[in-house]
Formats: sequence, C-alpha cells, structure tokens
Amino acid sequence: MKRKRTSRHEELKRKERGKPEQPVPGGRVDKGTAKSVTEIERSGDPNRIKHAIRKLKGAKQPGKTLRVPQKDMPLAEQIAREQGAQITLTNLSKTKRSRIKPK
Repeated sequence: MKRKRTSRHEELKRKERGKPEQPVPGGRVDKGTAKSVTEIERSGDPNRIKHAIRKLKGAKQPGKTLRVPQKDMPLAEQIAREQGAQITLTNLSKTKRSRIKPK
C-alpha cells in the first residue's frame, strides 16, 4: 500500500543533498548521493522505523542517516541498536545527532 507523502515530508526531502528516491535493496530511500543516503520517517510507528532502518542497512553507501522527530529519537535509537545498524540518527531540524554503532 502506497502512503501519501505530506508537503512537510517533501519540504524536508528538498533540503537534503542528492537525488530523490534512490533505489536500494529493500526499497527506495528519500535522498541519496554516491557517499550517503537519507531516510526521513515522521510517523513514529515502530514498524515504519524498523522498515526505514532495514532500507538504510541495505544501502551500499557508507553514510546512512535516519531523520525522525525529536520525540521519537529514543525509540529509533533503541530499534537501531537492536537491529545492529550503523547509522546516524538526527531530528528533523538537524539540531540533535546521535551516531549508532553495532556492538
């Protein structure tokens, strides 16, 4: 089922570097360059966050960034650690950042 993207989601995507909707194993990420990929997940739903992290893990680029609302950052950090992902987690305005490394 295709989800409708809000204008706020599109605005956040426009501010990122790279080409939009880059294909990766497991789906498409919101923005991608040769060195980095970015996925924006605004819903706060744990299943959607897991899906976004799986897409980032499948990307071959070394720089992987997941952007979530600040209130969902602890949840996203916990899920990323459980999945063993090596990503950078930021809030939507890029004022807070957390690097997640697998143990």
